[in-house]
Amino acid sequence: MNKLKLFYLHYKNMKEIEIKIKVRDIEDITKRIQSIGGKFVCDIHQEMFGFFKPDNSNISAGVFPRIRKDNDTITLTVKVKLEQSDNYFKRDEYTIPLESVESGTEILRALGYTKIRPLKKTRQIWALQNAELCIDHTWFGDYLEIEGSEKKH
Repeated sequence: MNKLKLFYLHYKNMKEIEIKIKVRDIEDITKRIQSIGGKFVCDIHQEMFGFFKPDNSNISAGVFPRIRKDNDTITLTVKVKLEQSDNYFKRDEYTIPLESVESGTEILRALGYTKIRPLKKTRQIWALQNAELCIDHTWFGDYLEIEGSEKKH
């Protein structure tokens, strides 16, 4: 099993706290992560498809389905908002593997999620203690995303 799949299995399907911060200098952020003991896991290219109801009612309900293709791994994830503040949000996250983007799209369309928003990005994944640190590069900016469970070790 490759590093990405091992890392993915360890950190997914949990209650998480997620912080997303816009960054200006990716090189500086990677140096800072290394300086506090972060371990590089891998680089991945992601294609994501966010799904929405025609009236966007899933946004106010706090339900966010998406299909993501990470290199050769395709998953359907549904995030359900539990709590949110200006600094973080808590979500339940449920993820299952898919055989194809098309099969997942048909399932979500059948459930009424007919609006699709695509996004491509590159992601560096880092591990630090029981958290995942991701540096995302998108067409609209660069971000540091920190995800971890509430469980303290």
